[in-house]
Amino acid sequence: MPRFGASPRKGPNALVLALYGGALALTIAVASVAIVAVRPGPPKPTCRRGFQCPHAFAAARPLVTGRVWRSRELGYRFEYRPARWSTRGLTARNAILDSRTGLDLEVRFIGAPASVRSPLQMIADLKHDIAANSDVLGLHSDSSLRHTLLGPSVGYVDGIGGAYAGTLDTPQGPGGRVFVDLLAATDGRITIGVEAITAEDETYRPEALYLADSLLNTLRWPSSPPAGSSPVATVAARRLPRAPRPVGPTAPEEPIRFSLVLPLRDRAVDRYLEELRDRRSPHYRRFLDARAFGARFGLPAPALRRVRAAAAAAGLPVLHVYPQRTELTVVADARAVEAALRIRLRDFADASGRRFHSPVGRPRLPAALARLGVEAAGLSTRPQPPPEDLPGGGLTPEVARRIYDVTPLHARGIRGQGVTVAIVSFDSFHDRDVRLFDRRFGINGPPVKHVRVQGGTGVGDASSEVNLDIDTIRAMAPKAQILDFEAPGDATLAAMFNAIVADGRAKIVSNSWGPCDDPVELFRSDRRAAVQALKAMVARGMTMFVASGDRGAYDCQQADERIHRPTVDFPSDTPWTVSVGGTYLEATAGGRYLDEFGWEDVLQGWGGGGGNDPVEPRPAWQRAPGVAGPRSNGHRQSPDVSAAADPDTGFASIDGGKLDFVGGTSASTPFWAGSAALMTQYAHRAHAGPLGFLAPLLYQVARTPQPFPPFHDVTQGGNRLDAATRGWDYSTGLGSPDVWNLARDLVRAVTVK
Repeated sequence: MPRFGASPRKGPNALVLALYGGALALTIAVASVAIVAVRPGPPKPTCRRGFQCPHAFAAARPLVTGRVWRSRELGYRFEYRPARWSTRGLTARNAILDSRTGLDLEVRFIGAPASVRSPLQMIADLKHDIAANSDVLGLHSDSSLRHTLLGPSVGYVDGIGGAYAGTLDTPQGPGGRVFVDLLAATDGRITIGVEAITAEDETYRPEALYLADSLLNTLRWPSSPPAGSSPVATVAARRLPRAPRPVGPTAPEEPIRFSLVLPLRDRAVDRYLEELRDRRSPHYRRFLDARAFGARFGLPAPALRRVRAAAAAAGLPVLHVYPQRTELTVVADARAVEAALRIRLRDFADASGRRFHSPVGRPRLPAALARLGVEAAGLSTRPQPPPEDLPGGGLTPEVARRIYDVTPLHARGIRGQGVTVAIVSFDSFHDRDVRLFDRRFGINGPPVKHVRVQGGTGVGDASSEVNLDIDTIRAMAPKAQILDFEAPGDATLAAMFNAIVADGRAKIVSNSWGPCDDPVELFRSDRRAAVQALKAMVARGMTMFVASGDRGAYDCQQADERIHRPTVDFPSDTPWTVSVGGTYLEATAGGRYLDEFGWEDVLQGWGGGGGNDPVEPRPAWQRAPGVAGPRSNGHRQSPDVSAAADPDTGFASIDGGKLDFVGGTSASTPFWAGSAALMTQYAHRAHAGPLGFLAPLLYQVARTPQPFPPFHDVTQGGNRLDAATRGWDYSTGLGSPDVWNLARDLVRAVTVK
């Protein structure tokens, strides 16, 4: 996108696009540009030098009679002014906002039939016109605080850091696509350019106003607005995420639970994991249980005894040793922990008032432990960020099974019998909700079992996530045994993963929890502890499906909306999980698959996650058309696969006795876990043996010719930064599954030499 000129704005807030003739195309689609400007003072003249002015005004009926959208946070409302004019085939509708804050918001829609120009050509021409006609959006080379809406010295952002896009939802159902193409801020003015493409000239207009209102509410001004800044800036600043509030020193007698992370023979582990999928190796598909893994790759028994003795001598008694020898669990009072690790523990309260403790300073272990390569992890008990599942409309179990071609497996009696699926949960669920879901959709399967980790937890605010995981897995694999591993919110991911490995019953794991992969959100020692547990999981022949996140390519926005650098979700981005992204699904009511788009709702800031792992190299097995691209940097890329995640195409779930349809990658992930349970049973029935870690097999199937097409290749939409393309992409990975086809292809992959 070319830069704007630096000359001051001399004209009004009117933008008239020169339209060029072209070949005749679809006549029902409309490409529109909405320019939203927030500005102080009275409106300026209606014409600007260099642009052709509208020459005819005529009264027209209001677009929507008596309908008004209000913004409580910013104190304004949208209303309509029934004005319409036409210039060279161009139609425009205006709407103004009466603001109780003394600011005016003007919304102008300009539309032309797609037969005049394609939407892509219209966007290109718009950018060219803006660059050629100098500073249409009122931008200046201005470094003032008010100019830095989205970061230091940022006055113009092309797509606000990426190709933001979403779907317009109308009373008649999902409508056209909308793209936020331009955003600028300077001296109290916000200007937003929106491209909307729809088949209905009237239905999208009020919805576009609503979405523009929503986007305006999500903009974050600097936390300390300058004197004289507008009321909009002042109110919006109060909406910024609050950092944890210091409370005071942790009580000396408070029990502190944390981990001593033990060293593994990393090179030997990695070599063994490679050999597990190498047909030439004697270790091909020879999986290790937790105890065998610890004996082979962990500290030798004498060294392990020295660690326990050194910890006890430092006042840190060991409570538990995992058989895979990845870490020890320690419990001691705060006074002893501070003395042994030479840190200070402080209490904090998060935005919701929940208390937790966190260390001040980097832990330094006693020399006897440090010499053995031991690290301390899990010292912060800040609660795990809950998954951001989104209520909406969507898929019943029967329809979802038809769309993704699960029905042929069910027809053959493949319904998950004999397969165990584990769920990572930092909350719990009411058994009556599962029974109600089963009755509602005719499911008859084994009761879900509660498995308590670190004492377990009661049913809390995130129970809807647990129910979503359970219900979606049961919808796909109703006869599978589900184990819900439940830990308190202050437990670590590593503790949960180690518990599942040590338990050993499940071969499929579903996980919708995790922070963004950023040093502020994820301590290095905690990352190491989780990665070691995941390696032990892969060595045991397990596959963990992990949600790639619901903030598109900007995963850290789940913690802070102001972070506009691309980031990914942990542990979805690691080489030892299958990362699951999200799509927007189009299908018939009867369950016939039509199409999918990469899920991105730019006006709300949602989308399927994807990007590059900041630490881990790209594994050798991640090879398929599209993987090596312009943004590849040699690191692990995610997601691997995807499925419906847009809340408009979410999965049915019951929480608190209420049926809802829930989206997010927290829905597409258990869908994949349930589908993998069916594939596992199918492979067993076909005498193919255990499939083991599925990620390498998925890429093997994708890059080699198959008798049955395994994936729906998603080539539209994106993730707020990257577009979905042919082959693998950062938005949808390899695509969504045809489950019946993929099951047959996987069996062929492990049996055909």
